[in-house]
Amino acid sequence: MPRLNSKIFLSIVFLILLLATSAYRYLELVDKKQNELLRLAINAASLIKAEDARNLQFSTADNESEYFKKIREHLKSYSRYENNISIYTIAVRGNDLIFGPESIDEKSPLSSPVGTIYRNPPRELFEVYFTGEAYVTKSYHDEYGEFISAFAPVKDRAKNQVLFVLGVDVSTKDLKKALYLESLTYMSILFLIFLPLFLLFIINNTWLNRNRYRALYLTLVLGLTLTGYFVYISYEKERLENYHRSSYLTHKQMQIFAHDISEFEDQLMNLALVLGQSNRVDEQLFKTLSQAIYLNNPIQAVEWIPVVTQKQNHYFEINDKGYRVPVGQRSKYFPITYIYPMSDNEEARGYDSGSNPLRKEAIEKAIKTHLPAATFPVAIVHKTMSGIIYFCPVIKNGQVVGLVSGVIRIGDYLHSIFNKDLDQSLNDDNANLLEVASTGNSADLQRSFFKSLSSQDSFSMPFPFADKIVVLEIPRDVTLPSLGLLALALGGLTLTISLALIALRWRKTNEQLETLVDLRTSK
Repeated sequence: MPRLNSKIFLSIVFLILLLATSAYRYLELVDKKQNELLRLAINAASLIKAEDARNLQFSTADNESEYFKKIREHLKSYSRYENNISIYTIAVRGNDLIFGPESIDEKSPLSSPVGTIYRNPPRELFEVYFTGEAYVTKSYHDEYGEFISAFAPVKDRAKNQVLFVLGVDVSTKDLKKALYLESLTYMSILFLIFLPLFLLFIINNTWLNRNRYRALYLTLVLGLTLTGYFVYISYEKERLENYHRSSYLTHKQMQIFAHDISEFEDQLMNLALVLGQSNRVDEQLFKTLSQAIYLNNPIQAVEWIPVVTQKQNHYFEINDKGYRVPVGQRSKYFPITYIYPMSDNEEARGYDSGSNPLRKEAIEKAIKTHLPAATFPVAIVHKTMSGIIYFCPVIKNGQVVGLVSGVIRIGDYLHSIFNKDLDQSLNDDNANLLEVASTGNSADLQRSFFKSLSSQDSFSMPFPFADKIVVLEIPRDVTLPSLGLLALALGGLTLTISLALIALRWRKTNEQLETLVDLRTSK
């Protein structure tokens, strides 16, 4: 009976240790997932420009608004990238909270058509309005179900005013399931670590009591088990902390990148506005106005592209083999007429931008909407590198007479901010800069929120670029175990081996004494 009690006691101790460690791990994962959800909300809110947000009414009249459609498409795009996570907007109108544009499909039972009143909101939603800061909730119930949500303000920074709140939802049931699975994996590894000790103490207890070297076996198994236990939980904690430390720093750098791109857009739009107000665009005027843009941004060039109907002899295009050939006959031409700086870019002068399908699509969209449009990374004329070309229409008397374009060398931007040369990656299928569309198949772009945080191999951040949503992805640096972790492992092994040698020496000494006693007794 005493032996049975000792086995039960040891079993209970092992079980409590496993459950307590796994429970702590579960709570830690909940906290980390909430922070990740908060980051998604802040990223999604950054996609909405204040000038677009100010034009929303949060009523059925928005259904015909271009601003409403633009915001909705941006939210749908980012939602698809993040594995169709629910993103929505809420504004205060009178005494009610009203839903606005959202990423949720209109046929979904979770959908809230614009103008719908939100009747059971969580407390944190009001705190976003009062403080202007982002918040994440614990699990709560509303008329749509049980969720954990993060809320981020969309602000008019000029007036320091919260225009409305953007929310990101995840089902409590789905999140708990994912966290339980991850915790179960964690507990299974701990169980395997403790299994030798469990077998030695409980299952083979009789064999152990009869074995002469039981002290040695106990020392080795107990020492290795405890060393493995503490090393593993320390490693998991360190890996999770490293992920979030790297995530914080990388996203700060990404915000600088997005801000610089936004500044560049504003400068190019101002250039288009000035040229639209001038009597004529001559080379000296264009050079003077473009110089500041070029010097303040790591770009390849600033270009003036008029819309012309008469072909000139020096207009050219690039054929499939990469050779310059005269342009064919078409109704309109979009030649690069002025370019700054001229040095290192002169070969691009006369190139018909409309001869390239990607450039032509962006140009025609800018002309049709009277709004900026951009290509996704394309080969730069006369260069082996890739870049994004931003087209901004120049409007006179309601007509687009030309476009100013900026050729952005993304590799240079990334290198200046992250001190990493990623331009080569942009030439490969491994895209560090991803265009996210709101339609079509994007399985290769999707990232699961329920994926283990520490196993994700890159950080991402979306930002609006002209008519597109672009996601910047930066690979994670490979982090090796810290010196402290290695010292813990080495110290545990050293202590275990030292104690095992002491146990062995003690056993040898006892054997010698037993032999001596037996010898004298026999005499």
